[in-house]
Amino acid sequence: MNCDLISIRKSDERPMEGFFGRLLRIDLSSQSWAWETIPGNLIEDYLGGKGMGTLLLTQEAPPRIDYSDPRNPIIFSNGCFADLPIYGSSRYGIFTKSAQTGGYLECYGGGRTAILLSRTGNDAIIIKGKSPNPVYLEISHEGVLFRDGSPIWGLPTDQSLETMLREVGEPGASALAIGPAGEAGVKFAMVINEGGRSFGRGGLGAIWGSKRLKGVVFHGTERRRPADLSALKALYKQMRREGQGKELTRMFRTYGSPMMVGIMNTIRAFPTRYWEEGTVQGWECLTAEYLKKTCQVRSIACPHCFLACGKRTKVKRGPYKGLTISGPDYQTVAAFGGLCLIGSLEEILKVNDLCNRLGLDTVSAGNVIAFAMKASQDGRLNLNLPFGDTARTEELLQKIVHRDGLGGILADGVRDASRTLGLEDLAIHVKGLELPGFDPRSLKGMGLAYATSQRGAAHLQSLFYLDEIKREYRTEDIPERVRALVEAEDRMTLFDMLLICKFYGNYLGWNDIIELIEAVTGRRFREEELRERVSKVLSLSMEFNRQEGISVEEDTLPVKFLEKAGRNGIRLPPEELKIMVAEYHRLRGWK
Repeated sequence: MNCDLISIRKSDERPMEGFFGRLLRIDLSSQSWAWETIPGNLIEDYLGGKGMGTLLLTQEAPPRIDYSDPRNPIIFSNGCFADLPIYGSSRYGIFTKSAQTGGYLECYGGGRTAILLSRTGNDAIIIKGKSPNPVYLEISHEGVLFRDGSPIWGLPTDQSLETMLREVGEPGASALAIGPAGEAGVKFAMVINEGGRSFGRGGLGAIWGSKRLKGVVFHGTERRRPADLSALKALYKQMRREGQGKELTRMFRTYGSPMMVGIMNTIRAFPTRYWEEGTVQGWECLTAEYLKKTCQVRSIACPHCFLACGKRTKVKRGPYKGLTISGPDYQTVAAFGGLCLIGSLEEILKVNDLCNRLGLDTVSAGNVIAFAMKASQDGRLNLNLPFGDTARTEELLQKIVHRDGLGGILADGVRDASRTLGLEDLAIHVKGLELPGFDPRSLKGMGLAYATSQRGAAHLQSLFYLDEIKREYRTEDIPERVRALVEAEDRMTLFDMLLICKFYGNYLGWNDIIELIEAVTGRRFREEELRERVSKVLSLSMEFNRQEGISVEEDTLPVKFLEKAGRNGIRLPPEELKIMVAEYHRLRGWK
């Protein structure tokens, strides 16, 4: 791999302000740990977050190993904005080799945990090896304790998190854990924070399970020191003053991400009946407005956030009365309400709760269930699983987690399951990762985003669906569409390097970011310097995938989207996608 990696083992160079300059290395096999110094030049070049996480992944993961190999690293990476008065800064990232794609995996989560991770005094944490017995980690500013995870192995996520926090007994500590799905090696198992925030895509939970790592608890007393706290506080107040009155702020607070249900159905981009259609009949009963009308919904904000897009929902009527969950978000509604045709929000909440407790990514889980429903409907699987059947959906999810019969096959995700079952023509995925809830036939820019994302079908690398809705890039000007995607992806990659919530992309431009970086680090970057760093990090992730055997030919979409129109008559012509991908590669300087 062609990248200028430098050993991080020894350095006397002081990092920029806002960074600790320290890395924590943990070996689960020997149950040992050590601190290492991160050179200041690497911090300045990669800026933490996605930059540091990607660099460390390329350095730490041996080529072509299996995701379950003990040498596959789990890398926590923090940003210099963590635990500082900056709106949207309660984010952190985890990087590894994906269980689903066999390639680059980046996952991001929000909530309090970003602050407690920062207070351990580490800019990054590398976990390798495989514990002889189930274990969970207590990580603080003082180091690492290896705690017995055997009593909670097999428990659902909520009970696991509660038990770990009680046993550690540190006021204000924060935890994350896997559920039975991760323990069983389900390739779309997730890791979940206490509070309901999750690392969903790519099978991170399966990697934790392969290492017998049940969870991690963070607490500590270390604090980052910004270069100019008074300037930072002034920017904080200015951002709140300018953002509070925006209509978008009101929409986030009131409805959260489910506000996209109505929009996507209106423009025929809501994936329905396993990607057969772009709108679902009766979608009005799946909207955020309907959710607020029929359930008790309370807004929840991460620390340092005025958007409060998170929701805490309690069912007020029917057989699930009293059920309370964090969510649902738009992607869960699209996966089960659209792809699987479950028409009741209360039933979607029930399935959402089951996935959370089992530790399953709802995007992939909904796709997998809908794939089985489609195969059943077409008579290609001897399975009584009609679209819209909630009870059978829950039953099959349990079989997946217990790897029971067909469930054991579906536990490997749509790509691998379709190969085993001889149903590859039905499988909808990119590089092995199932698609989130935006139909690429209606949102062609998102089609390009799915095709070129190094994580596989991912919407968060660029959030380009927002640009397509707002600016009508659903046009025939292909070069302009590609340039717009690259610009959106550049800015959102910088957000991931600094670990800012991407919903604040509507509030922060390049100059705003430059001012924030200067207030925290004391270093004033030019926009072109930041763009160079973004380009370098994106190229590193691409090179990682090429090293792992994911070729440029896989920068494409399922044939179904290219050669066959959906029932709404929309398709993405293959020649158009080919032109977009080639132009994207040209702009990125990739061959």
